[in-house]
Amino acid sequence: MTTPRYVTVGIDIGTLNTKVTLGPTHDHELVRNAHGGHVTPTAVTFAGKSRARLLGEDATEVARADGNTVGMLERLLVDSLDGEIVDGEINKDDLAEFLRFDWRKGEGTVYIPSMDEEFTSTALLAMFLGRIKRNVLSTVERLDGDRKDSDMSTSADLQFVFAVPPSYSESTRNALVDAAYAASISNSTVIDSTSCIATVYERKFGDSVVENDKRNILVVDMGHARTSVAILQLINNAELAGDEMDVDEEKSNEEEKKIIEPIDRDNSTDKSGSISKVKILSSVSCPTLGAGNIDIVLYHHFRATLPSLAKAEFKSNSRSGQKLLEGCR
Repeated sequence: MTTPRYVTVGIDIGTLNTKVTLGPTHDHELVRNAHGGHVTPTAVTFAGKSRARLLGEDATEVARADGNTVGMLERLLVDSLDGEIVDGEINKDDLAEFLRFDWRKGEGTVYIPSMDEEFTSTALLAMFLGRIKRNVLSTVERLDGDRKDSDMSTSADLQFVFAVPPSYSESTRNALVDAAYAASISNSTVIDSTSCIATVYERKFGDSVVENDKRNILVVDMGHARTSVAILQLINNAELAGDEMDVDEEKSNEEEKKIIEPIDRDNSTDKSGSISKVKILSSVSCPTLGAGNIDIVLYHHFRATLPSLAKAEFKSNSRSGQKLLEGCR
C-alpha cells in the first residue's frame, strides 16, 4: 500500500494579487494560473444571472471594471468583521474612495447590480478560493506528469496554509477557514506571516552565521495596503544561545518570542553539532501604510497641480480616476 504523500500549499492573499506556492514535495514551485501567470488577481466579476462568474485571472481588471467586479477580497473580509484597530480607533481605509463596487460595510456585504443580489465578504472569498484550488490541482497534475495513479496527489492530500498578518483577529481567521471550507478546502490552517518569514530566512541564510554566534535581522514586508515589520534573531548553536537567554524575560514575552524550530536541510547540523534557529524578537503590522497609500498621495498631488485633472466630474472611483491611480503605481 502506498503511503499518502501530503502536499503543502502556501497562500498569501494580497489586496491586489494572490500568490500560491507548493511545498518541498514539489520543490517550492509557484502555482501558475490558467493564463500562465505566477500571481492571480484577488477579484471576482459577475457577468450576469445567466452567465458564469469570472474568477481570479479571468475577472475584469479592477481599474477598467464597473460595479460588477469586486476586488480587495481580503481587505473586505477584515473590514466586514471588526475593522482594524489603530491607536484605539477603527482604521479608515484610504483605498475606499477608489472602490467602484457597492461595498456596504455596515452590513458586511457587496451589492452586485447584474445579479441584483448581495454577497458577504466570506462568500466572495470562497468563490475566489475555488479558483485557487483548481489552479493548484492543475499545477500539481502538471508537475506529477507521468507518475502512477497511486502516487498522484489528490485534493485529500493537500494541506492549505494561509499566511496572515499578526494583527488578524480570531474572528477574521475563522472566517478565512470558513471560506476555504466552502470552497471544498477541508484541510487548511492559518499562521502568522512573521513565522513564515522566519522559517524562509532560516532555510536560505541559516548557514551564514558562524558557530556560536547570533545575528539580528530587520525584515520589512510592504504590501499594497499594509506593512509588516519583524525583528528576527538568527542563532547558530541554539542550545548555547538558549542557555544565555533570560528566563524571566522569555516568560513575560511568551506571545512575542516564538521559536521557529530548525529545519532539516540535508544535514543542516554540521560536524560540530551546531544548528541554526530563528527567534522572533518582535513584530508589528500597520494596516494604514502600504504601497497603495503612496500611490494615493501621488494621485492627489497630480489632481491638485494639473488643471486638467481638477474638473468636478473627475472622480476617484471613475474610470479616469482608476487610470490615473494605476499610472501612479
